Amino acid sequence: MAIDRESDYKKGIGNNLSNIGIVYKNLGDYQKALSYYERALAIRREIGDKKGEGADLGNIGVVYANLGDYQKALSYYERSLAIGQGIGVPTGRQRANMADVWLKMGKIEKAEATLVKVNDPIRLGTLNLIKKNYPKAIEYFKKSLQRNLQSRNADFLFADYAGLGQGYEGQRDYSRAIENYEKAMAMVEQQRETLGQQEKSRFFVAEVMNFKRIGPYEGLVRAFQHKQNLPQAFFMRKISRPVCSQKPWLADTALWSRSCPPIWLSRSKAIPPKSEACANRWRRFSGTKPWTAIMKRN
Repeated sequence: MAIDRESDYKKGIGNNLSNIGIVYKNLGDYQKALSYYERALAIRREIGDKKGEGADLGNIGVVYANLGDYQKALSYYERSLAIGQGIGVPTGRQRANMADVWLKMGKIEKAEATLVKVNDPIRLGTLNLIKKNYPKAIEYFKKSLQRNLQSRNADFLFADYAGLGQGYEGQRDYSRAIENYEKAMAMVEQQRETLGQQEKSRFFVAEVMNFKRIGPYEGLVRAFQHKQNLPQAFFMRKISRPVCSQKPWLADTALWSRSCPPIWLSRSKAIPPKSEACANRWRRFSGTKPWTAIMKRN
């Protein structure tokens, strides 16, 4: 940013501010994301960058949608859409975002009319999950997965696996649900490895393509309960509360989801997380990290 400021290249400054906003949005820090998006938006308007203005209006709408303020989100999406139409750029993203909000508001038919035109398999899969058409949902998520396994886009892969987990759970195929929830969890854990403690906890707050990052952990609880695997269900139930302020160390226990049996949790006050005893147990179990073992099955 310093180079851009020295050259007074304000468009570059706006781009950088917007990119920082995206990072904070992905981390689940929505207030910081809004701050950067709004600063970027002010610069776009100052220099007359209509395309950038439309993009940042859409970014702000995404934040408000994730915060649950759907009317404000729609207001920003509509302004972004109007700018896109005015300058003749593709507006599929704005329409898809608006459809996401309508789904959350329960306006299924209105959302479906738009999503069919946008033809995004992840969003169509989500639509069919809501409609409880699980075979169709699975079909869309598999189609998306084939494409995203090539691009290795972590967020899209997470959404594919989370969606497949929900689809199979809806069909009561709990073994396949567990398999896909574990893969979604693995995507989250791979991303969390490089984050600080506070960022790790907040990371679960963020939504990815309308799927909360905590969702696969909660899905595993339900699936293990249905399979009568109560010890594993108990363990997953414990680690699905990563933002618990009274026990912030729970944010890290997902990293050890197969290393320490439930009895370890009952003694957690005596044995701190990631203790040598726990680490030794894990090494004897498989010799690698749990999410690494899961992803090797792809």
